[in-house]
Amino acid sequence: MKSHPHRDIRKLLAPLFKRGWVFAGITKHYKIRSPGGRLVSMSMTPANSESIVRIGADIARIEKEEQ
Repeated sequence: MKSHPHRDIRKLLAPLFKRGWVFAGITKHYKIRSPGGRLVSMSMTPANSESIVRIGADIARIEKEEQ
């Protein structure tokens, strides 16, 4: 698994991998897959700090739906 180049996103992703999320590949976007099979892709270079907040919100929404 290749780690994400952005430090704040690495901090966001580390606990997810411990909860069963898996790395799904890299093209122009970094992709992870939830334990239920949902795919989340994120930019390799987030434009601003708001995009990191939105990634966290998307992940939280997916985890809530999969419970």
